[in-house]
Amino acid sequence: KILQDRLYGLGLDVIEEEKRLFQQKPQEILDIIQSPKIRYTPHMGYYTTESLARIRKISLDNMRRFLHQKPLLYRID
Repeated sequence: KILQDRLYGLGLDVIEEEKRLFQQKPQEILDIIQSPKIRYTPHMGYYTTESLARIRKISLDNMRRFLHQKPLLYRID
């Protein structure tokens, strides 16, 4: 909501320099996210019944693949 050229609220999904923010010391991070002007919530976009089922399936498939010495799914090198 913008009133008289002042910003009173802002919602962000991903912020620039997010990686840098979380490389800072834990107390610095806490100071930022505990500010009364900040409403910090975890990224929960994946947290649906379907997404969790898919994560479980991929995890189990990867365990089976590992035991049978097959390439893992979605491997990040």
